[in-house]
Amino acid sequence: MPGFKRRKRKHKPKFRRQEKRSQQQSNNFLVVLLSLIVLFETILLLFLLPQRIPTKAIKDVSKKEVKVEARRRVAARESRVKPSAKKPFFKITKKKPPKKIRGEIAIVLDDWGYNSNNLSILKEIKFPLTIAILPFRYYSREIAEFGHKHNFEILIHMPMEPEDKESIGLEPKTLMVYMDDQDIKTILREAFDNIPYAKGVNNHMGSFATKDEKFITTVFRELKKNNLYFLDSLVISDSVCRDVSRRVGIKFAKRSIFLDNKSNVEYIRGQLMELVGEADRRGRAIGVGHDRKNTLEVLKEVMPQLSEQGYKFVYVSEIVE
Repeated sequence: MPGFKRRKRKHKPKFRRQEKRSQQQSNNFLVVLLSLIVLFETILLLFLLPQRIPTKAIKDVSKKEVKVEARRRVAARESRVKPSAKKPFFKITKKKPPKKIRGEIAIVLDDWGYNSNNLSILKEIKFPLTIAILPFRYYSREIAEFGHKHNFEILIHMPMEPEDKESIGLEPKTLMVYMDDQDIKTILREAFDNIPYAKGVNNHMGSFATKDEKFITTVFRELKKNNLYFLDSLVISDSVCRDVSRRVGIKFAKRSIFLDNKSNVEYIRGQLMELVGEADRRGRAIGVGHDRKNTLEVLKEVMPQLSEQGYKFVYVSEIVE
């Protein structure tokens, strides 16, 4: 159109618009990144900071612990164990101090060999006993074997000449004062063979023989050869056996108390108390009884009681001198 000058439109360059858009996107990315960092730090602080426990919860836990501790202490008192003490893995038992020995007592039972009737009672006695067996009787060897098996000491109850031999029935091969030395030795050796395990000899009867010094010397010399001791049954007060034993050099002992001159149970108990009194006075004592039921029954009953009171039962071989 004449006289009209057309005005040119100004256009922004295209690359400027793109730059502006890129800058806006960068700003958005920074905002998001900063938000994520803040969120991460918040979560981290929540985990690291100590959590507060409500006061009420603490009180409840404390009360429960107090109750548990109280129960534990009561249980400890009831079991007599200190609360802090640990139970041992094994029980420690204190050894009892040994009882003081009030006296030593040896019990000798004579006249075995006639029968085996009382062996069952003898077997029930669990204390040292010395049994004196007559030689040349039907049951002599059997009883010696039995006694040895059950830990009883064996003696040869050697028959010797009594004073009133005319009125008393003598045992087979009784040693007589009138015999010569060889006859005495032969009979003794036969007796040693007949009764095995013998530790010594005591006299059966012998009220006449034990007064004869020459006779007793012959007997003791034979005992010495076989390392046997002699127990004097002391059937007579003027026995020469003690003096001869010292001269010949053999071990010797003598009877203290006869236990059963009467076969009454109460009498036997009384004699045992006399024996205990002797052990109290002298430190040791030897009681002599016989193969009798009442004697064995009383011993089975009383020996454990005396042992509990401090008296020690021993074999004769333990107290010979």
